[in-house]
Amino acid sequence: MTGTARPGIPLNGPAVEARAAIRGTLASWADLIVEGRTVRLPLRTVPALAAFLRRHLGWLAAHPAADDAATEIDALLQHALRVADRPHGHGQSLPISA
Repeated sequence: MTGTARPGIPLNGPAVEARAAIRGTLASWADLIVEGRTVRLPLRTVPALAAFLRRHLGWLAAHPAADDAATEIDALLQHALRVADRPHGHGQSLPISA
């Protein structure tokens, strides 16, 4: 059949990719903090990673890579804001497995 909607969950590919990039970058900076301090890794969720980075912001700000961290995180924010501003309907359908 042609012209029929595919069953599935609407999925915004660019938003999924932006969130994965955010998670990966925050995890990378959290790893740097763990390597430099005697602290445990946070859960690998965006909220947990963001809270962890916020708690250790003073340490990270004094680190030689602080400018890199700020630049990377700002670029992620700007990209996420652009993705969020796109009109709806630019997603794909995620097939439902039987």
